[in-house]
Amino acid sequence: MALALDITADELVVDKTEREPRIDDKELMRNWEKVENLPEEDEQTIKKIVSALLVKHSFELAVRQNILQIVRIYHLHILRISFLVIFLLLSHHYLLGLSCR
Repeated sequence: MALALDITADELVVDKTEREPRIDDKELMRNWEKVENLPEEDEQTIKKIVSALLVKHSFELAVRQNILQIVRIYHLHILRISFLVIFLLLSHHYLLGLSCR
């Protein structure tokens, strides 16, 4: 079943909240192991930097999603206005045709 879902057997059996976090990037893992050997103050500083970068990324993602939503709404309004203008022009043209007869 794990193969069909393209996950490990551990991911299938063990609840996500119960598993140990794992880092697949070997370089990142080696660097994080080195961080654990730094003085406590430096380790805390690095943790704060990483947390700040993650918050920054989350914020940028939220902003991008909001901008896309705004653009979609804007395009929808432009489309509605375009249809209204076409309707008014056709109505005006039709009424002019009736008045010339």
